[in-house]
Amino acid sequence: MRAEAAPSFFLNDSPYPIREGVLEAYRELWQRFSQPGDSWSGAQRLAIAQETRDARNCDLCIRRKQQLSPYGLDESHVLTETGELIGATAVDSIHRIVTDPARLSRRMVEDARSSGLSDEQIVEMIGVACVTMAVDEHYRALGLDLEPLPEPVPGPPSGRRLSEDRLEVGTAYVPMLARDGAVGEEADLWSGRRTAIHILRALSLIPDALRDLTILSNEQYLTLEEAPAFALQPKGRAIDRLQMELLATRVSQVNECFY
Repeated sequence: MRAEAAPSFFLNDSPYPIREGVLEAYRELWQRFSQPGDSWSGAQRLAIAQETRDARNCDLCIRRKQQLSPYGLDESHVLTETGELIGATAVDSIHRIVTDPARLSRRMVEDARSSGLSDEQIVEMIGVACVTMAVDEHYRALGLDLEPLPEPVPGPPSGRRLSEDRLEVGTAYVPMLARDGAVGEEADLWSGRRTAIHILRALSLIPDALRDLTILSNEQYLTLEEAPAFALQPKGRAIDRLQMELLATRVSQVNECFY
């Protein structure tokens, strides 16, 4: 579903008060999603977000998850109008990310590559899908209808690429910006640090995908500066740090999201 005007994210019907910083982050992310990215157009990025939502009710994904192997069924998704915008390979990858994350493997990335998706397209797709899921799950937890997706901003993707000499290849399924690679236009990515851990660098092949994740995690969790300070009470939070970590651990366990 697309919004006719700018997304509101006011959550006036929420049963609980929501920090304004959270709502501001959501508004910014929805605006960013509607614009052309480095590898996908605005319309395609919103199609990725819509497929992220549609995957939850996908019959093939439900049956596939019951199989001993995630590749146990030799079937393909029936593409919707939004699916046609991004293609069968992207749709299949998105649905696997949403419905069966515990069994993601290198094969998904290799299959996507062999079907014609670039590493940059894969990373940008994952970034949009993950942020969409996080925002939507917040709404579901509050018992609210999902925020409508915005209208896309016309225009092609920028085609921007990081130079190969700045990338680290082979450590992860996709290339990442090297530990000391956050310089120049990417100097903000590590929040001023000289290096970064893998989980922070995971989306760094598309710097704006990492920036999107940072906007989200700064409000749904903590800033990079606050994260190591376990003894300090995070500012503006209704629960303390130990409660936050207990909640995060339980959610990760239920979702079989292991790191």
